[in-house]
Amino acid sequence: MNYELRIKELILMAIIVWLAPIGCRAAGLRVSPSEITATGQLEMAIGQVLLVQNPSNASSSFQVYPDDFKEAIKITPATFILQPQETKVVAVEARFAESGVFKTNISVLAKPLAQGQLKTNAGVKIPLEVTIVYPSKAKAMAASLQKFFNQKISLGWLLVVLACLFLFFFVWFIFRRLEKSRV
Repeated sequence: MNYELRIKELILMAIIVWLAPIGCRAAGLRVSPSEITATGQLEMAIGQVLLVQNPSNASSSFQVYPDDFKEAIKITPATFILQPQETKVVAVEARFAESGVFKTNISVLAKPLAQGQLKTNAGVKIPLEVTIVYPSKAKAMAASLQKFFNQKISLGWLLVVLACLFLFFFVWFIFRRLEKSRV
């Protein structure tokens, strides 16, 4: 996996999300975007980002977690502390082993750290919808071969190999029929 490219993608997504006018806000908590919708393939990681901001005048501890599918959805970082007016980029990565539409919420909770203040927690739930599609057989075979050889195999070369195998078995089948007809 190319981590430099992944970091650049996360930064770009963070900038896009930051500039998006839509977001959720609660006392001491602001999260953007207000919902996440993503589509991907089986066993492939789908990444999105959330921007969590502390708009209050007090430092707060934050916790981010999925309500369901905890084994398939990873949040990084899941817990952190934000100073007043500080913002944190949180990565949400989903990887499902079966196809379908998966719906849950990403919960974001803020707890003030100051001892003398009234302890009022704030929280929002960000709707998450992940659609997992089953890849075509050729793409699935290419992905399996790619994992096996640990290198990239283009779909074109895979089709050439499959065509050669098909041709080989077709010719073999014809010769067998010819041999049976001679006997």
